[in-house]
Amino acid sequence: MEIAGDWTGWERVPLTRDDSGRWIVPATLAPGVYRFNLRVDGERWIVPDSVAEIDDGYGGRVGLLIISN
Repeated sequence: MEIAGDWTGWERVPLTRDDSGRWIVPATLAPGVYRFNLRVDGERWIVPDSVAEIDDGYGGRVGLLIISN
């Protein structure tokens, strides 16, 4: 699984799993709103279920990651 977002310059970054099976995003982000997508199985880009999403301006969708203080 990979993630790409506006904080990575839309470059793909591999995710890792912790001991409980949760996916870990390798980033430290300041409070704000970030756009992102996940790449599954090296092929398709998705917005995870239960994540707010918006139009990406290119006919697709991106997820919104909101980090508060």
